[in-house]
Amino acid sequence: MKPAIFVKGLAITAILFVCSAIANAQLSDLQQPGTEFSYVEFGTSPSMTVFNGDLYVAYQANDGSHTTWITVSQTGITGEGFTYGYEIPNILTHSATGPTITVWNGKLWLAYTAENGFVYLTSSSDGTNFATPTPVMNSNANYEQFANSSPSLVVYNNQLWITQEVNGAGSATTMQSAITSDGLNFTESNYCQNLPGGAEPQTGAMIGTAVFNNELWFAFQAQGDWSHYLVLCSTYAGTSGTADSYYEPGLQAGSGVAASTYNGALYLAYKVLSGNNNLTITETLGSGAFESNVYSGILINGRQQLNPSTAVWDGAYFLTYTSNDSDHHMFVTAN
Repeated sequence: MKPAIFVKGLAITAILFVCSAIANAQLSDLQQPGTEFSYVEFGTSPSMTVFNGDLYVAYQANDGSHTTWITVSQTGITGEGFTYGYEIPNILTHSATGPTITVWNGKLWLAYTAENGFVYLTSSSDGTNFATPTPVMNSNANYEQFANSSPSLVVYNNQLWITQEVNGAGSATTMQSAITSDGLNFTESNYCQNLPGGAEPQTGAMIGTAVFNNELWFAFQAQGDWSHYLVLCSTYAGTSGTADSYYEPGLQAGSGVAASTYNGALYLAYKVLSGNNNLTITETLGSGAFESNVYSGILINGRQQLNPSTAVWDGAYFLTYTSNDSDHHMFVTAN
């Protein structure tokens, strides 16, 4: 077992494993390939969450219209499975991105990068009827203009965090979060800016966010000199601009990252950096050790450049992704 590189703060065990190829007490028996729902076609990366006891998946339609759709399941991947979906009127996403959903204060919240390149936020009490989208603005009442990736949504300390890469100097991108307590007014945070070597999020790749061990964690595919390394940092330091962080040179992502906490561990799902477009999952544990195991085997095949999305529902870990063909059908797997 080769050591990973640890920078400042918590010790973490990072274990890379392959779906159901090995037995794991935390996450075992993921179905592969996932169950196909051929009547749902993703135009861009999907987003999955649990709302009112059901599984929701939001996505951009695969017809060039940039419209936003939602499909719902009350039975997971068994029984009736997911519905045919329904359109959310007047929400048009940027051609390279898709909507992102989460639950906060009893409502389903949806963030997206619009066709004009700005980020908007809207919510629904019933999952069907959404309020007029609110532009995400900074403290100077300026629109938050982001690069071409989907925003991530997470609830931390009773606030909603909207995180995305932003355009920096030249071709560089950095990470920025807009934080709101009411869905209307926003403050900014710049966690993970002082990463070793100046690691920056890869352009177009979604940043995964999740709460684990009472901290907010950010996971992303790095660019530049940190080419495609999987980088993880947290709010442990407690001040903007600094963070606990680590990366593992043996783990290289070829897509954005989906982050979920499940059974006491933080799981990161992403497409591996290789020509086969396979999806894999990395487990991180705050166990006091810091080492990495890499397992080989047959992985789930996902469409190139599109991010997976994950959620925990009814005690199981769910992952949705797009087929690696011209059909772009929705697949869902669970343990």
